[in-house]
Amino acid sequence: MIVQKVRELQKGLKRAIIVEMKKVTVVENKFEADLISDALSREGIRYLVRSYEDTAYDGIFVLQKGWGAILVAEEDEERALEIIRELRRSWEKG
Repeated sequence: MIVQKVRELQKGLKRAIIVEMKKVTVVENKFEADLISDALSREGIRYLVRSYEDTAYDGIFVLQKGWGAILVAEEDEERALEIIRELRRSWEKG
């Protein structure tokens, strides 16, 4: 019984990938989040979009914090920041 439990736990650990995520930028809207997500995805960078929208508070935090944040795996932080800077620079020129 104990051996079986240990094997089940080992299988679960093999499936679980724990990655430390770091916030690299705040986005003002979903469109900006989508553009950045697409650029990061094309470069193979793992990311997470965290929206600050909260229906219970009718978007009050969006005004204070921005629409959301982009988080990336810690080891991808520098490359992600570089991509985001390049992307935003292109928007300013555009």
